[in-house]
Amino acid sequence: MKKFDTKKYPIYASFLNQLAKDLTKFYYAKLDKPFKITNKMKGKGYDPVTTSDKAFEKFIRSKISKKFPNHQIIGEEYGHKNTKSEFSWVIDPIDGTRSYVVGNPSWSNLISLNYNGEPILGLANFPKMKKYYLLISLIALFVSSCEKDDFCIEPVTPNMIIRFYNATNITQTKAVTELSVYPEGFDELYSNENLDSILIPLDVTSNQIIYNLSSESNLDIITINYDIEEVFVSRSCGFKAIFNNVSVTSEPSNDWIIGLTETLENSITIPTIDNETSAHIKIFH
Repeated sequence: MKKFDTKKYPIYASFLNQLAKDLTKFYYAKLDKPFKITNKMKGKGYDPVTTSDKAFEKFIRSKISKKFPNHQIIGEEYGHKNTKSEFSWVIDPIDGTRSYVVGNPSWSNLISLNYNGEPILGLANFPKMKKYYLLISLIALFVSSCEKDDFCIEPVTPNMIIRFYNATNITQTKAVTELSVYPEGFDELYSNENLDSILIPLDVTSNQIIYNLSSESNLDIITINYDIEEVFVSRSCGFKAIFNNVSVTSEPSNDWIIGLTETLENSITIPTIDNETSAHIKIFH
């Protein structure tokens, strides 16, 4: 298999260096404003995509196509532009869409340049932090000699997992019908779905977030208070947030939520949320 000519690194590094600056300018000029969210998972689960994801990917594709018209492009939102070129660009327009949705600045634009399927150059651009990183892969020897800290493989800031249970049979899960969920001040996360569990992000810029949950047009409110602790993960991942002293309270006048504990109390305290391995709270209805 033909190998990449390493003398050409400066061509692609220069392009990505300028692209990072252009992406940050594009964000502040066009995307630093309210956006729409849709859920890519039609059934159970939540995989958000925003209008900003799509706008970023279109912008990146246009820059690549203008500079390297024969190269392949593979994007998360708009698929594969297939050519005979050995070069392929892989785009994740917003890595960390859930962070983007709740205002956490740790999201990034990720772009990888591959040659015959092997990564040779990458960009991680953080518009809100006004930082970017160029990553150069010196053939397979470099990749195989990397240690754990060279790649971000640890979990990111955890979401809160809520599981719904039957209030008349507290050991039995019970799906909520026509469930819609949105945090105050942000866009809707779930819309008219039948689910027995959800993942919701907590706002890392505040110590409180209020969620509106409706079932069959009956609106209930839960308030979540917490302390934020920053934990160092690795050189590549940087820091993540974990949440301590988490208190969740439902309004006594709620229509369909009956309780948050097996004795149907309307408040509960959780020592910490630092992973997504199991449900953090139960809602009985």
